[in-house]
Amino acid sequence: MKNDFEKRIKKAGAHITLTEAEREKMRALLREYATMKPVREPVAPLPVHATFFDAWVAYVRRPIGIVVVAVLILALSSSGVAYAAEGTLPGDILYPIKVNVIEPVQLALAVSPEAKAALQMTFAGYRIDEAALLANDGKLGTTTEAALAANFTENASGAAIAVAQERMRNPTAADMLSAGFAARLAAYENVLAVVAHSRNKGATEHLQAAIQTQLALIASAQTSGDASSTLPDGIPPQEQSTIADQNVLHLQNAADTALRVSAGIIGAASSTLDASSSADARRELQRASALVEQGRVLLKRHDENGAARAFQDSLSATARLDVLTRAAATLGVQVFATTSASTTSSGALGGSPADARDTVHLPRVLSPEKKGQNLPFGL
Repeated sequence: MKNDFEKRIKKAGAHITLTEAEREKMRALLREYATMKPVREPVAPLPVHATFFDAWVAYVRRPIGIVVVAVLILALSSSGVAYAAEGTLPGDILYPIKVNVIEPVQLALAVSPEAKAALQMTFAGYRIDEAALLANDGKLGTTTEAALAANFTENASGAAIAVAQERMRNPTAADMLSAGFAARLAAYENVLAVVAHSRNKGATEHLQAAIQTQLALIASAQTSGDASSTLPDGIPPQEQSTIADQNVLHLQNAADTALRVSAGIIGAASSTLDASSSADARRELQRASALVEQGRVLLKRHDENGAARAFQDSLSATARLDVLTRAAATLGVQVFATTSASTTSSGALGGSPADARDTVHLPRVLSPEKKGQNLPFGL
């Protein structure tokens, strides 16, 4: 019966023909489809000696690979593999998955320069986390430390590129990103120095030098970007005032949120912090809170610039506080003593704030609920 059906189809096809108009319409449809779906360029084969993870990296770089791997990561997340990989260290079996699969996919799915910069900064912070943990356990070899420093520099450079792209469309947001990164890097540099000195279990000179280089680059970019951070010419004074008021209120809300996040971090770490570190952390939190109150007073006095500076200083203090609290709780080292002197206020109420370069400013908290919470003191 099947053969009979096929014969009938073939017989009918012999008597059915397309008109010239129908043929031209079919050609047009085929040309349009070919335009939308061009022939793909052949993918260069991997070398014979390529590893499994080399293949993954090459695949992720393809557009279709990004989508497929993203779906795979969602599936892995449900089974706990991706979550477990995020907390791994160099040498662990799942560490290449974190660095070569999960992080590139997250970065590929970031939709804006601001999001890409924030992710690159987060990944850079992960490399410092990993180095500090290994150094604290006496497991940070020279080769591993150099590799982490190179990876950190790559992430930081990628962040700088994304920040530059963001500055073209939103200079204020770009400055916020850079300042936030600098605040945390300064705290991280101190953590590495304290671990290497007090534990004497691993050198971190490469990574500390890389951090210092990035801090210098950020400072240079902020200096050259000061003029670009002002509002463009041609905006009516009333509109400029409205924008400035909105920015100050945004800073105030961000500072309030940061205080709550920092208080939660201190509370969660209270059982593992020693008495000295606990007292230092709460004292730093009080200073950050006092800066917010100072900003509120200045705002009531219509000193928007002074209020913004106070809120920025508070955010800078909480950004640094979060890194130091997690480090003290996880590594068991005294990291507050050498940084408390660097905490500065914005000046007396009603007076002129300190020079902008005396303090590293973080105008807002980029990601108070970050994904990598399993890492002890990450960004």
